[in-house]
Amino acid sequence: MKTKYLIYMILLLGFILSSCREITVKTTINNDGSFTRVVTIRGDSADVIKTNLPYPIDSSWAKEFARDTSDSTKYICTYTKFYKSDDLLNAEMHNDTSWKSQIQRDVEISKRFMFFYSFITYHQVHKAANPFSEDYHGYINEEDLLWISGVKAELNRKDSIRSDSAFVSLDNYYKHVLVVEIIDALKNGLRQLNDPDLNNIDPAMYKDSIAANAISWSNEKYENSIDALIRWTGNSELARLHNIEPSIFEELEIKDDYADKVFFGNEYTLEVEMPGLITETNSTVMHGNTVSWPIGTMSFFFEDYEMNVESRVVNYWAFIISGIIVLLLLIAVIVKIFR
Repeated sequence: MKTKYLIYMILLLGFILSSCREITVKTTINNDGSFTRVVTIRGDSADVIKTNLPYPIDSSWAKEFARDTSDSTKYICTYTKFYKSDDLLNAEMHNDTSWKSQIQRDVEISKRFMFFYSFITYHQVHKAANPFSEDYHGYINEEDLLWISGVKAELNRKDSIRSDSAFVSLDNYYKHVLVVEIIDALKNGLRQLNDPDLNNIDPAMYKDSIAANAISWSNEKYENSIDALIRWTGNSELARLHNIEPSIFEELEIKDDYADKVFFGNEYTLEVEMPGLITETNSTVMHGNTVSWPIGTMSFFFEDYEMNVESRVVNYWAFIISGIIVLLLLIAVIVKIFR
């Protein structure tokens, strides 16, 4: 749980890192649904060999390292792997041993046969990563999400003001979540103590005081809220909350740690090259039969982030077979006529 200024620092850090380390994940799909995935890292020599990547990479990937021919100060590292089906890629992501295994990511490549044509679809979804159950809609609206996720970019002073407003909304939501989580943790601790002499203590009565201190506790340690509750109530018996194992704030700390990792995660570009002619996509960037989506640290934090593209492939063999059948029928008719 971070203050507005720390959130800005995180996003700024992500921008700085992305400016010296560009990551592209490209999937080239074949007519039969098999595909090749290439992860390309461009940057300084020390940056491109870092293993912190959006997807798990192991020894089964072919690796190449070379100087960037367009910029002698940069290097390019690529990892390449062929997959017979999307099941293999999904299994790798689900079995990822890093924290990224907590991100629910699924890739589906399907083929719809229509005789003369086949339609191939690529669908990838990143499930919303927000670990907190508190509804954000009362604090963050749809336009705020566009600024927070990076879909909208600051182009002028007016945009900057609107972006600041969106991050204020984000900050207010986090403050609300933090207060709710701390109060719930304290209440849970009191239930575990099961002391009748403490039944009259309701942490929610000190909601405003908790709100005034919540951010500083998140930057230090949540255990400070117990000491504060002791001061506010004058009841030293509450110090026993410190002795509960595991800590009453363990779940909050786990959620907090995961949120931080998402914030500090990779920003990269996902590209998909389709066979045939693209007929439908939700991407706003298309070059020929390749589409792409930017994936930022906040792209899928609050809502599912879906990427779809469909292409039409001509089944030439179907036209050939149809032509042969028509020709044979024509020959049969001619033969019958001249008998």
